Amino acid sequence: GGVDPKDDILVVGDGNFTFSAQLSTNLRKEVGNGALKLICTTLDSLETLSSRYPEVTQLIATMHNNGAEVLHGIDATRLIESSKAQNKDWLQKFDTCIWNFPHAGVVSGFFDTDPLVRWRHVNLMNLF
Repeated sequence: GGVDPKDDILVVGDGNFTFSAQLSTNLRKEVGNGALKLICTTLDSLETLSSRYPEVTQLIATMHNNGAEVLHGIDATRLIESSKAQNKDWLQKFDTCIWNFPHAGVVSGFFDTDPLVRWRHVNLMNLF
C-alpha cells in the first residue's frame, strides 16, 4: 500500500525535494481541493540547497502550490530540538513518517567501504 492522502505526513531527509515534490503532486491529485497535511523537511538551508541543486526553487514552488509545508534546517535525528529552534509548532503526531534517504554524511578522505563510514551509517539507523 501507499501513503493515505488523509494522513498527517512528515518527510525527512529529502536532499533536493524531488521525492517530496512528486509526493505532494500525487497526494494533491488524490485529495482534489481537500486539505493536504504534508510537511517536507531538509537538513540544509535554502541557500545551501540552491547552490547544490538548481532545480530546488521550482520543486519548492510545486510543493507550496500543492499545499505542502517546507521546512529547512531540520535535523531528523533531533526533531524536538529542531522544532524548538525554529519557534514553530509543527512537531505533532504524524500518521506517516518517511525518511527518504538516511545518510550519515560524507567523511572527507574515506570511501563508503571504510569501516568508519559503515559504523556512522549503522549508528544513524540505531537512532530509530
